[in-house]
Amino acid sequence: MGIGGRGDEVYTVCYQDLAAVISDSPIMKYPIRRDNTLAHQLVMEEVMKNYTLLPVRFGTIAESKNGIAPEERIKEKVLKGRYTEFKNLLRDMDNKISPHATMQDQ
Repeated sequence: MGIGGRGDEVYTVCYQDLAAVISDSPIMKYPIRRDNTLAHQLVMEEVMKNYTLLPVRFGTIAESKNGIAPEERIKEKVLKGRYTEFKNLLRDMDNKISPHATMQDQ
């Protein structure tokens, strides 16, 4: 599974009881094509089977900066830095479903 059909591994970066679901990807602008958006959606659907999800926009990329790896930046800046905000949002969204459009083969 992975954007662009590369089959990138999908894994989590955790801080306390929050996790970001990520994959290693080359830094580039990914075209909004069916195969790319479908890979993104399939990952979200798999996560939603067991967890409440706060979706992230397709094509969101974290880069290394000042020698700090993207995973560490996500952990510190996103998960730790916005921990209370995310916990409140997850509490509000727990056990709720949101209708969304899906792409299907014709």
